[in-house]
Amino acid sequence: MLTPARSSFLTRLGLPLLIAGLLLTGCDLTSSSEATIGGVNVTELFAPPTDAERQDVLDDWESRDVSVQQFIGGDFCDAGEDLGFTVELVRHVVDGNTHRGAFLTPTDAEGPLPVVVYNHGGDQGVSIDNEVLPFLEGLGERAQDFMFVVPSYRAEPLRCGGVSSTSEGEASPWDGDVDDALALLNAALENVSVADGTRIGVIGFSRGAAVGNLMAIRDERIRQTISFFGPTDFYGPFARQVIERALQGFAPGLPGVDVLVERFILPLQAGELTIDDVRPELTRRSTVAFASRLPDIQVHHGVDDPVIPTDEARLLDDALQAAGRSAEPGSDYELFIYEPNPPYDTALEQHNPEALPESLERAGAFLERLLIPQEALTP
Repeated sequence: MLTPARSSFLTRLGLPLLIAGLLLTGCDLTSSSEATIGGVNVTELFAPPTDAERQDVLDDWESRDVSVQQFIGGDFCDAGEDLGFTVELVRHVVDGNTHRGAFLTPTDAEGPLPVVVYNHGGDQGVSIDNEVLPFLEGLGERAQDFMFVVPSYRAEPLRCGGVSSTSEGEASPWDGDVDDALALLNAALENVSVADGTRIGVIGFSRGAAVGNLMAIRDERIRQTISFFGPTDFYGPFARQVIERALQGFAPGLPGVDVLVERFILPLQAGELTIDDVRPELTRRSTVAFASRLPDIQVHHGVDDPVIPTDEARLLDDALQAAGRSAEPGSDYELFIYEPNPPYDTALEQHNPEALPESLERAGAFLERLLIPQEALTP
């Protein structure tokens, strides 16, 4: 289990988002039957994406440049020494912006290691000391079998050993986030000698869960994704409820969603954008719309999650079932829905892996599948 000194990673996932979730208390999270709210035809806005719309997004993703540009490494933070990791702080350029990230490599690593991308939640950046290292500690000895790639996202800081560096650019939750993370992954594969590009996994929490799933949808090199309580469908009831309330003048107060509302929904309401302009923004953030492209996936969600409702996991389950996949322990798709398990401090209410019993153990076991070489999986 995690030591008290490092358990702050868990409260960082929970508290800011818990407060945001409480802003929605009293909402039944069912979409309105009204065709027009705040001057916007929400029935048209939230109609399921068409095949043509999905293909347009796939074509857009294909055009994105996530190649390694102006990579600079060689700065080190000693925060990982106690856990046996070398932490290298790096920067590179994505979309013309300097992006910050970190590579965590076992100090005594010799041979090729699977690569795991860690995608953080919230919108306050990522802390190596208070978030990533406690997660590695939660994995126990098996953490030494992997190297970890940690992106910040544009306009957000990466913190390590008391030093904070902020990535450039305009915040682009769930879209530019994926570009940043994929470009950093490519930088790791090109610049870390022990990184094995045939064995790649991603893990994400909340906002980062959607980022991880979308990474895996966009990049077929990624063999697996582990998703903790993330949004999956921006056409679904939860996103619709939040956006409808924004059209009625209620600030969403949810990390990522507030950016979408400010940049797309309010301009739509003001007549500065059209529904055809905004729908691609919902599509490219919706894992459900591309569920058939997901690799091996493990999903964790609590029934009393105070921020992202469990229905988001169930919508993804429906989409995977429609694609011919069924959740079974030990299979290429695992789904864990956690009942309330009191007593927990409110900061640990189910938007937090520590409040989901055995979830980190299960995630570690799923990651161990990456230890099998790719050629051994080929029939």
